Amino acid sequence: MRSYRVKGDSMHPFLRDGDFVLCKETPYAGLRKGNLLVFIGDKGEYVIHRLVDEGSDGLFYLKGDGYKLFPEPVARGAIKGRAVGLIRGGRFIPFTRLGEWSSWAFSFLRNQLISAVKKMRHGA
Repeated sequence: MRSYRVKGDSMHPFLRDGDFVLCKETPYAGLRKGNLLVFIGDKGEYVIHRLVDEGSDGLFYLKGDGYKLFPEPVARGAIKGRAVGLIRGGRFIPFTRLGEWSSWAFSFLRNQLISAVKKMRHGA
């Protein structure tokens, strides 16, 4: 297992800047939608995003919870592993399947609400 420090807010509110995520190598067949994966980004940095789809093209499609961007394609070889828990404030918090799904649903609903409020403010 290896730990990675969260930098930025692309996974907010589930992950916060400064959290540490514990990552475990996982066979590709063991990955499921909703899992948080650590991968090597375009600039060589480590990125932690959520698996939203696996394409027939052999790529994984990942997305941060905190942004309304399209999922990004990630090659299998760039995947370092699946996040199994986080350390926040000196406390270990394990990830469960239910926790992954509920945090994903919360982030989705939060983004929908933010979009609706912005539309109302701008008269659209």
